[in-house]
Amino acid sequence: MKHAFWFCSIALIFGLGALRPQAASAQQADEGKVTFDKMCAACHGKTGAGNGPAAAGLKTKPISFRDSKFQAGVTDDSLKTFITKGKPPMPGFAKLTPAQLTAVVTYIRQLGQPPKKS
Repeated sequence: MKHAFWFCSIALIFGLGALRPQAASAQQADEGKVTFDKMCAACHGKTGAGNGPAAAGLKTKPISFRDSKFQAGVTDDSLKTFITKGKPPMPGFAKLTPAQLTAVVTYIRQLGQPPKKS
């Protein structure tokens, strides 16, 4: 009986620990969407497909964050650098806090995921 208690306690601790990153990622993605909608959607589009209303007037078209090749070929650190420093014609957003930057990257990564089946 004593062993069952310890086993259940350990399983509960590790089980809950495994859930925390997903909850944090979901919250980060939600926060990142707010920033993305304000600062990125005009060019990258509401769904991140690179087809925002301002994209039509750009010589260089914005990246589609839905592109799996793009997602696979760029690191989170590279995304953070692109966002803070910019890459013409995109301006840099150096005023974002580290938390906002991480949240936006989390949201961008979510845009590259295949849609969930119901």
